[in-house]
Amino acid sequence: SWGERFAIYVDGKLAAQAPHRGTLQAPLEGAVIRLEGSGFGVQSVHLRRREFREGDLIQPDADTLLLDTFSRVTEGKTYPERISQGEGGILRGKYEIRPAGDGKELVFTGEPMSVGVNLYYTVRELTNHVPELWALRSLGDEVFVSDVDIFNAPEAVLRAQQEKGLPGGHPWLKEHLVSGYQPAWLQYLEPGKMDGAIDAAIATQGLSRWHNFYLEGLRFLMERTGVDGLYLDGIGYDREIMKRVYRVMKRVNPNSRIDFHSGDNWSPPWLAEPPLSSPANEYMEHFPFIDTLWFGELYDYTLPPDYWLVEVSGIPFGLRADMLQDGGNPYRGMIYGMTGRERHPSTPYVWQLWDDFGIQDAEMLGYWRKDCPAHTDHPDVLATVYRKPGKALIALASWAKEDVQVRLQIDWQALGLRPDRCRLAAPLVLHVQPPATFSPDQPIPVPAGKGWLLVLEEEQ
Repeated sequence: SWGERFAIYVDGKLAAQAPHRGTLQAPLEGAVIRLEGSGFGVQSVHLRRREFREGDLIQPDADTLLLDTFSRVTEGKTYPERISQGEGGILRGKYEIRPAGDGKELVFTGEPMSVGVNLYYTVRELTNHVPELWALRSLGDEVFVSDVDIFNAPEAVLRAQQEKGLPGGHPWLKEHLVSGYQPAWLQYLEPGKMDGAIDAAIATQGLSRWHNFYLEGLRFLMERTGVDGLYLDGIGYDREIMKRVYRVMKRVNPNSRIDFHSGDNWSPPWLAEPPLSSPANEYMEHFPFIDTLWFGELYDYTLPPDYWLVEVSGIPFGLRADMLQDGGNPYRGMIYGMTGRERHPSTPYVWQLWDDFGIQDAEMLGYWRKDCPAHTDHPDVLATVYRKPGKALIALASWAKEDVQVRLQIDWQALGLRPDRCRLAAPLVLHVQPPATFSPDQPIPVPAGKGWLLVLEEEQ
């Protein structure tokens, strides 16, 4: 990079960026630009070494490394207008070339991606833009949380609150509701159709008739839109409402799912009196209806393996999970089948390793199982095995306070492998590990707090 970052612009607007300065350590010879998705158009690809600014023209200049407008495509091969070296690239997959203004548009038409849409849709608080605001307000504290009876409280009580600046929140709430409410999340909406608008939410009760409205809204969204999943940031209702949520979703789409996220409620620093509440315990009654977990802000990933297993992983409850705080620890995460989602830069490369290995066809055998076919000779370095016919993925993670050397203790019969024909390789996983090769019986260096993702297979 000749600047301070690598950046990707789509339709002239910044789509992704990563801080980087300096030159690549690996040559670009044989590099591939991979365009994946379903039904999107590509009019041009432009790589250059000078910082791009929104609105710049797509044209060759002194800083252009590659420019391809796909104006010359013959039998699956494209010939760029400018390229530093080489003769062009090969287009793989289904595509069409269509007129687009004065040029051509390359349209990829692959199969629909096997992903869904999870909607952040919950109760707990309600926008001040809701049309039913005053109807709900007329119900007193049935729907909105209130510490005073707005209909019967003495005038002196209400006046005393106002003099103390209570209940507070955004000025709109103070001016229009005055008292008898509890302010919640405040969001300044992005420029556009709602430019300048402010969403000043109001806290709602944990159980009220408003949940009937919530459930009907969920049914409507799943029937009329592409929404097929629910993302819950905390759960603002009891088990009975959750059972109704589950029934509504499964009736509309049997393959629907619920992804649940929570921060660590044990000792949040913003509370004077920490509740000392474990989310895994607090929300356990909902776990039969949930598919995935994302725990979470303030979770301490330096704590021992038992904490990870019970409080974070979801495994004892038949769930899978991911990490959040600071992106988690990719080595310890793999012991429990977790990544840091987009919070850790290693996540897409770990996913790629999963795909290359074919983890969907493997059986997970965690270190906590008596039949786990691989262990280490160090009590603070644990191993989980993903077993499939002909090979295995062994995840090592260290809780040792110093760098250590470990040897693997492998049950070859349980893996169905012959030790004299096996090699143990650590594939390159960016932000996790460099490529390396070990003999199954040699010591493996494990840095403190880190580990390895090792593929064990017989050599052909």
